[in-house]
Amino acid sequence: MAPRIVGFLIGLFGAAFVAYITVIVILGYSFGTGAPLWFLSVTSHGVVALVAYLVLLFWCVAFAQLLRFFPGSLTAVSIASFILILITIYMGGLRTVVLTVSFAATGGLSAVLIFFGGKSILNLIGYVGGAFPIGEELFWRGVNIGVNCLYAGIVADIVYGAMFTPIGGGVAAVLVLIASFAVLIWPEDAGVKLVVGTLAPLLPSSWLFTVIGGVFFLIGLALHWVSLVFAGAPAFARWFAVGAVTISPEESSIAIAGGLPANLNGAVLVVSGPMGYDLGLFLMLHGFFGTPPGLIQHEAGHHLNLAAFGSLFQLIGWFDEIRAAAVAAAGGPGGGIYAYAERLAEGNVVGTTRPIVRMWR
Repeated sequence: MAPRIVGFLIGLFGAAFVAYITVIVILGYSFGTGAPLWFLSVTSHGVVALVAYLVLLFWCVAFAQLLRFFPGSLTAVSIASFILILITIYMGGLRTVVLTVSFAATGGLSAVLIFFGGKSILNLIGYVGGAFPIGEELFWRGVNIGVNCLYAGIVADIVYGAMFTPIGGGVAAVLVLIASFAVLIWPEDAGVKLVVGTLAPLLPSSWLFTVIGGVFFLIGLALHWVSLVFAGAPAFARWFAVGAVTISPEESSIAIAGGLPANLNGAVLVVSGPMGYDLGLFLMLHGFFGTPPGLIQHEAGHHLNLAAFGSLFQLIGWFDEIRAAAVAAAGGPGGGIYAYAERLAEGNVVGTTRPIVRMWR
């Protein structure tokens, strides 16, 4: 246990130092002299973005729960999702462009990119250290959790504080710290996995993947009706068909089997067999080849990884999987399943024979 705690503290204080230098030196924030324009921009636009994000989550969870209890309502939900997307594009499209231009003009976009540039470097160091590993994997796991904890806590304090008063922001930051420490010490505990998996969509470090996942989930539902219209052309219709939407209670994740975004994964990878990918709490499972429990548990493992390590860690893991697969395709050792993020996720699969890093069970 000692290596992971030491790594956590190093990651926490290392990230704090990098964040401090970023904000004070590079972005010119001076405490006591008033917040600069970029900070006010980040705060105001962050609240708007958070509200839109929470609305997206509400509709996704509402549709998933409706399909959980009334599977026969899939067609109605598909049409409702399609209408919702059209309304969102009509009402929010132009406003999003205006807000983005305003955000960039006030320096907010540059500030965010610079701030998370430091996190990207720390995540890359932590990922490489754990992947090979350089020393003990538990140490680097602690580093990655510590880095994510600090950055997620800062953003939670700023955005939730602006939305729910500074006290609310402070409470959110403390909850991030408690959740991170629980994952560090008891990651295999069923209660910890449930709580962390449930809270993951609210953690700032998971917003990037969860937003994309929510959009893909709604698109998959919205286009299901295409498979009904073109039922006479099954080879075409099956690309749009949604087989089922289920909720995995163990990690609080939503799995959609089928739908265009999930099925296109097979077209890109050209693989004939059960497959899927994870975007936040949304597990996108290919609908052609079945969804064995091991596949769902693996993708749910990625959902837990996102909660523990953040979106940038997941992104690095994706590139690592591509690298490992390319090495194997060129005749080298290993394969995509040997990527560090993949082995962590596979550790959530009961009875697996694939390479794992034991964390979630």
